[in-house]
Amino acid sequence: MPAASSVREDVLLSDLRAVMSELSAVEQQIIQLEQLGPPRRSIRTLERAGYAEIVEESDSRLFAAPTARTPRLAIAGLFGLLLGVGVVLLLERLDTSVKASAGAESISALPVIAEIPYARTERGGNRVALIADPTSRVAEAYRGSARRSP
Repeated sequence: MPAASSVREDVLLSDLRAVMSELSAVEQQIIQLEQLGPPRRSIRTLERAGYAEIVEESDSRLFAAPTARTPRLAIAGLFGLLLGVGVVLLLERLDTSVKASAGAESISALPVIAEIPYARTERGGNRVALIADPTSRVAEAYRGSARRSP
C-alpha cells in the first residue's frame, strides 16, 4: 500500500509542476499584454463564457449600416437601379449587330442598294415582308428592287 500512495504522490507532484509551469507562462503573457497598453476603443473586447458576448461597444460608427427598414430599402433600390443601368450599358457596348443602312455602309465601304422591309403581323411581331404577305405592296416593291439590281 505504501508504494501505491507514493506513486499517487508522484503523479500529483508532476501535475502540480505542470500547472505551475502553465501559470508562469500565463503570467509572462499578462506582463507582455500590459506592456502593449490598453486595447483601442474601436475594437470590440470579447469575453469567453460559452458564447462570446460584447463587453464594450465600438465607438466608431463611421461605416454603420442603417437599422431602419426604409433607408435600407432605399439603398438596396438605388444599388439595384445602378446595377441594372450598368448591365444595360455593358450589353449595348458589346452588341456588334448592324442596326441601320448607314452602319452597313460605313462597315463595308459600299453603298446600300436596297433594304428588306419588315411587315407587322397580326400577333404584333415583325416578319420579312415577302414571307408575311407575299402579295402585299411591300413585297412587290422588294421584288422590283431585286429585279433592278445588277
